[in-house]
Parts: sequence; structure tokens; C-alpha cells
Amino acid sequence: MATFAIAGFTFDESDLVTNGAIADGAFRTRFFGSGLQFPELLDNTVGSLVGGVGQSIALGNLFNRSTLELTWNTGLGPVNQAGDDFVVYENGFARVPEDYAVAVRSTATGQFTPFRYEFFDSYDETAINGPTDGTGLFATAFDLSDFGLATGDAIDAIQIISLLKDDTVDGADGQGLVTLAEPKDLGLLGSLLDRPLSLGNSDPDITLVAGLSGGGQSSQPVQLFDADNNLVGGFSSIQAAVDAADDGYTLLAAAGTYREDVILDKGLTLIGANFGLTGNDAARGAESLLEGSFTLADDNISILGFEFTNDTAAIRGGSDGSVNFSNIAIAFNDFAGLTANNQTFITNGFGTGGAPSGGANWSITSNYFDGITGNDASIMRIDNVDGLLIADNVGVHDDAGVVGRRGIQIDNSQNVEVLGNVVELGITDFADEIATFTAARYALQLSLDDDGSASSTANVAIADNTFSGAYDGIVTLDDRDLSAVDITSNSISNAFYGIRLAAAEGTTAQGTQSDIDISDNSFAAIAASAVAFDHREPTEAFSDIVVANNTFDGEFAGITHISGDTRSLAGTNTFEGSDGDDLLLGGTGDDALFGFGGSDLLDGGAGNNTALGGEGADTFGLFDGPGITTVLEFDTAVDKLTNAAFFDVILAQGTGVEARNTFVLDATSFDAMAKLLLTDAADITAANFV
Repeated sequence: MATFAIAGFTFDESDLVTNGAIADGAFRTRFFGSGLQFPELLDNTVGSLVGGVGQSIALGNLFNRSTLELTWNTGLGPVNQAGDDFVVYENGFARVPEDYAVAVRSTATGQFTPFRYEFFDSYDETAINGPTDGTGLFATAFDLSDFGLATGDAIDAIQIISLLKDDTVDGADGQGLVTLAEPKDLGLLGSLLDRPLSLGNSDPDITLVAGLSGGGQSSQPVQLFDADNNLVGGFSSIQAAVDAADDGYTLLAAAGTYREDVILDKGLTLIGANFGLTGNDAARGAESLLEGSFTLADDNISILGFEFTNDTAAIRGGSDGSVNFSNIAIAFNDFAGLTANNQTFITNGFGTGGAPSGGANWSITSNYFDGITGNDASIMRIDNVDGLLIADNVGVHDDAGVVGRRGIQIDNSQNVEVLGNVVELGITDFADEIATFTAARYALQLSLDDDGSASSTANVAIADNTFSGAYDGIVTLDDRDLSAVDITSNSISNAFYGIRLAAAEGTTAQGTQSDIDISDNSFAAIAASAVAFDHREPTEAFSDIVVANNTFDGEFAGITHISGDTRSLAGTNTFEGSDGDDLLLGGTGDDALFGFGGSDLLDGGAGNNTALGGEGADTFGLFDGPGITTVLEFDTAVDKLTNAAFFDVILAQGTGVEARNTFVLDATSFDAMAKLLLTDAADITAANFV
């Protein structure tokens, strides 16, 4: 007896339904030529069973349903065995299945079960009208256990009903038992439109129904299509399909578990069962689960719609440091388990594969990361890529039993966008700083390691992200240059430091961090300060930094300089603090320092600076050198001056247009160090100096 393999499922001719009828809505049913490329099966199509020849049946329309009932001859219906028990084939355009639900009739009870909806399992474009017309057969396989039948129970009939947009499914994943809504009464309009042809996906085109006498899923769950979307063949493993592929091919992996480490040495698109659904979308169905890894070994690779679990990296750069790959897309994946220490779900960089230069155009979008159980592990580390997009991902790394938790790390990359991500590392109690740092290091790190990379990090946009539960929300290291960074419109909460710049121990090869804009961010529940300049030894150099227009929920410091006495700060800088006690330090350029509340220390250093403490008891630094600091508001009752003693300065009342201002001069050089607006010199005493 002939055996047929369509869309990865194999059946005998005796497994096909033998009789059919329209149970409801016959006048809303349309017959059309199926285009089926199996001449032996033209008499077995459901259209042929109902009265046509080699035809498919389109059920229902946008407003009303039709129901098709199909039966097997006595004793030939599917029996509930392990795995899937029957398959329904629906005729349609590539990747555009239409919606229907299925009920089965138990031979034991003679009753139909409730209707059930499931996602399609696979697609075969060669089965219909040839391989280039864009149509094919969608295969949806059903397990009788899901209808409530016991092992060994048989069925002799099924019903297939078209679905309407108001129908609902009870499963959290978007599959399961269906509640059929009553069609809406459209009056005369409904009568005029109640015809077979529908719009959208409300008229499923049923072509074949067959039992799966093997009682299981196809032994070839991986389908390979060439660059023209022709089916090349089915394969039992992903690696086998990759080995048979050429550049530009597409690989479809059906739902199931793949235990293999795959070398991707072709420019391929790999599509799992949940392509198009974000990694944590409740509508995701059964997964194409890779228990192993994908190793990049070529350019132009897309990995879409899989689930991953592994002891080490799930997706990694090349196996050595000789090549860095380009045009890599990683999207719609669920990274569900990472078990070993010192590992990361996605990695391309120093010590993990990938060369010091040459990689370009990576996008990592709409993925979900969870289930990290190893210590000192990260969500992802990407090094040495020019053109990097990390967007709309969610990473949850909050297992309290795991230490050294890290989020996203980017090293020595250029033209980077980090947009709309959520990273949660789980810390809410910051009473013990060391314990916090040990448990969860950072949500996002711009690591500037001196690792032999060809270029420093530059042109980075970090926007619209939510970072929480870590020692550092965002942290940068300082062995290399960092330039042109915009950190805007992010939400950072539950952190010891919101943003900390130049936090490494430092080396003699340190670079400069310049042209950094930190604005329009919101900070909440920060233990130390929203923005900190670390200045580890040897001295780190900063220039042209803007920290402005941020919002602070609480009275923590908006800005601090941890080792401010060793700072090297050049260019024009703007620092706006918070209602907390800020430490605002300028450098050699013309800086603007605004405390806005709290008891702040404002020291502009050299240059023509502007300083405003706002409410609270503020302290202003005096500098004997080029330039002068203008203090916009000095409250002689509470504010102080520092870096000089009362008897080391001359307080001079201005004249003319400066008559209401006081100048503070160095008593030896007579250089003006500060101008205090709207302040009388007579009101300043030794008590105003610290």
C-alpha cells in the first residue's frame, strides 16, 4: 500500500478518512481545485469525499460558520497512542494559516468531544501547485489525549468548524478548548454578505485528513527550503539540514526537542515553532527546544523562534578568535536555562569566540532570558561589533541562590543601540554594599577592556530601557576610550548606583570617557547616587559630560564623584543634581553645576563656571587659577565656601553693575575666584568657611 510524506508527517492511504459531509452551513461552503501534487490522492481529498473531484473545501466566512464532518470506515479510525494520532492538512499561502477547530467522536461513547484549536506544526510548499506559487499545505497534528481520550481509545469521525474572531481559547498559550461565540446579527447586511468567500483567516481550506498509524511525530521534523522557497527535504536533526544546505536556505524546525550542538557554517535562516512571538509571549505554543548550542561560523545567519537550554552558551561566536561574523539576527527566542558558572546565553567576544575586529550588523530583539542557575553568569556579552541593536528583550536573572549575577555586557563596539529592554536582577535590600555587589553586579555594562580589540566603544544610544535590582544599573569600565554615549529616557530603580562611569580598577593604558549625555532618565530607590564618577587610580579622564533633566524619586544624591580629588575633567560639562546631597565637581573647562536641593558640594575647578546649590546648606569650592565661578545664590546663613580659609581671601563688594555682588579674591595673587550674586560682603564671616 502506498505511503505518503507531506509536511513531515507520514501516512498510508488506508489512514485517510473515507466519507464526508457538510454538517452545517452548506451554502457557505466553497469547493475549489486543491492543486494537490499527489495524483494518487485526488480521490481522497475532503472535497472529493463531499462531492467534488480533487478539491479542497473552504469553510464559512467572516460572519458565519460552516462545519465539515469526516469519518473513517469501521475499525480504521485513529487509536490513541503515544504522540500525535491524526493530521489535518489545510491549503494556504506560505505562513498564512487559517483558523479552524476540531472535535472527535469516540467509538466508546458515540459522542463528539468539545472543539479544540491548535497551531500548525509544519508547512509543505511542494505539495500544492508546484514549489514557486507561494501556496502549500499546513499540517496540524492532534494527540487524542488532548481531547480527553484514554490510551487505546479509538475514534471513527471528526468535525472541523471554521472560527470567528470572537471565539476564545482556554489555553494560556493560545491553544486548547474553544468557546464558540454566537455570530453577530447583521440584519440585511449579514444576509448580503453571508456567502462562501471570506476575508482574512475565517475560511479554512481543508484538503486532507489522515490518521497517523505510527502514533508519533514525523521522524523528519526539520524541513529545509532553498533560496526560492522550494522544499529540499526533511531531516531528523538541525545539523543534518545545515550540512545539506547552501547559503540563503531556510530551515524550519518543528516543535520538539533537539539535543545537539550545531555548527552554522552557511548563511541560513533558522525558524522555530514560535517565530514571530516574543520570547515571553503567552501565545507561544510547543517549542522547538535546542538542548545544546548554535555556533556561528558564517555571515548572514538568523535564529528565530526557538527555545534554548544548555550548560554553556546557547549562541556563540566562532570557535576561535580568527573571525568575527556579520549580519546576525537573533529574535523571538526563549532562553530558558543556563546552568554552568561563568557563562552567558549569547556570547561573541574575547575568550568566547569572535575576532578583535570585523563583525558588523547584529540585531538581538524580542527575546526572553530566564533560568540562569550558574554563578557569575550573564544574559549576553557582545564584543567587537560595528552596528549592534539590542532591543525589546526581557531578562530576568533574579535567583537569590546565584551570586555574581550580570545582565547585558557590550565591549569595544561601535554604533550601538540598546532600546526598550527590561533587565531585572532581583536585589531590593541595599543595606550591605558588599553583599549587594557580590549578588548582582550590573544590569548593563559598557566594558572597555584592553583585550586587543581594534576599536574602542563609540556612538552608543541607551534609551527607553528598564533596569533594576543590581549594584549598578549601568556601569562603564575604563581601560579604553568611550565616546558619544546618549543615556536617555531610561527607568533605573533598586540599585546601589544608578549609573557609574569608569568603575574598573584601571590600568596605565586608560582612555578618556567623553561626550556623554545622561538626561531624561528616572531614578527611584537608589542607595548611593543616581550618577557616580568613580575615578579609580590611575586617574581617569572625562570631558564634555551632561547630566541634566533627570527625575529622582527620593532624596538620594543625584551626582557624586567617588574619588573627586584625583579627577581629570575637561571640556564643557553640565551637572544637575537631586534633592539629595550631591557632590558636583567641574574641571578645566566652563562647567555648569546645579544642586537643586539637599546639602551639596559644588566645586567648579578652573574655567568660568556657574554654580547653584538650591535649597539646603551648600558648600562652594574656591579655585585660584584661570576663570571664575559664579554662584547664583549664596545664603550667608547656611552656605559655606571651601578650599581656602577666611583670612586667605579678600571679600570685595562690587561696584557699578556689580554693586550687589561680592567677589572672593585670593589674598596673595588678587585673582578673583568666585562671584557671589546678590550677596553683601559684610554678611560673610569666618563661619562661612570650611
